[in-house]
Amino acid sequence: MLPLLLLASCDAVDERYCKLSTARVVASTEAKVVDGLALAAIEHGALLAWSDSNGTFARQLDAEGAPRGEVARVADRCEGGVALAASAAGVALACARRAAPRDATQAGSADVYALTPGGDRIAAELRASYAPAGSLSDGIALAWVDGASAADKPALALAWHDASPDVQRIWLVSDAYAKRPAQLVSGDGNIASSPVLVAHDGQLALGFSERFTRGDALETSTMLWTGEARLDAARGKTNPVVIEEETKAPKSGAWVEPLPQLVFADGALVLGYRAPGRAGKRPGLQLANVEAERGAHAVLQAPRVRAPVRVGRADGVGRPSLTACMGGLVAATPRSYAGDYFIGINWLSRAFTKPRREQQFYEDARAFTQAAGACMGAHALLALAELPQLDRPKAELHVAKYACE
Repeated sequence: MLPLLLLASCDAVDERYCKLSTARVVASTEAKVVDGLALAAIEHGALLAWSDSNGTFARQLDAEGAPRGEVARVADRCEGGVALAASAAGVALACARRAAPRDATQAGSADVYALTPGGDRIAAELRASYAPAGSLSDGIALAWVDGASAADKPALALAWHDASPDVQRIWLVSDAYAKRPAQLVSGDGNIASSPVLVAHDGQLALGFSERFTRGDALETSTMLWTGEARLDAARGKTNPVVIEEETKAPKSGAWVEPLPQLVFADGALVLGYRAPGRAGKRPGLQLANVEAERGAHAVLQAPRVRAPVRVGRADGVGRPSLTACMGGLVAATPRSYAGDYFIGINWLSRAFTKPRREQQFYEDARAFTQAAGACMGAHALLALAELPQLDRPKAELHVAKYACE
């Protein structure tokens, strides 16, 4: 059955027309859990990676999203998620492997592989491994960071979520290939969520959210690090990077995991995050520009988050995907309606306006809960994964082309 795409238009200054092509099924799995997926633009196309109970797999795609070669098993299962980073320096895959509960012999780890796509094969080489990664770890991120000069080698930054019943925290490595030591960046005693990493022009940004208590209040905030400087939104109310604060313990169903996302668009840092809806609205995706001055070593100083703009509903299971492409941003947001789970897709201007109403990737009796994007220049590719269901023998991974004119 082909996916049903719902398209509608509304009045807007930008008369841009966006089209989501019929999606291709690029892989399927008999596993009942898809741990995560990642998509990255590479030379002559794109690379899709995902993990399920049978292992971690990758497949090459052409620039239009058509499969090239066969599915390749590149590593054991990554229960805590996968991430890809691709640049002229190479293609790297990050894998979060959870520790086995009550089994000290199976400690978890954050592993980094060098991938070499070529022909019909994808070679994988383990380049670095870090510990710990607890039994509840959920999320890992990678980013290539350019050197200060052309003579400097790029660094491969790594961040991952280390969670167990006792602790939930974030570790950061400035260069995994160089075996740099990991540093703990989340607050002591706080409950941290999965991280996101982005880099541009030698500048690195890390985002994650934390929950913590202040007195009898449960509060939530988004943390930002840039370069070597920590920008801590959780301490005090004077820092403008505070994204969401609950003044009291939220009622059941009122709190939503922010799942922050970061992207550089035209050299400017954009922050996206999920926030509870106001006046009866469902949780939504908020976007905001992060303004800051550049200091020494490309470190952002005195960051200021401008007033966030709600751009659509975001009450699904997975993290929203943000991709800088076609002069703006492509947002692919897991969401729901009347018990159905699907992906809402929007092209947004740099002012976060929408020239058309949301397009939706939906298929009857299927639940799409994960999305990833990559910019191919004149268009974007979107990878979409469904939540495996007990009454279906397989779950499918789709890739669709999204173009705006």
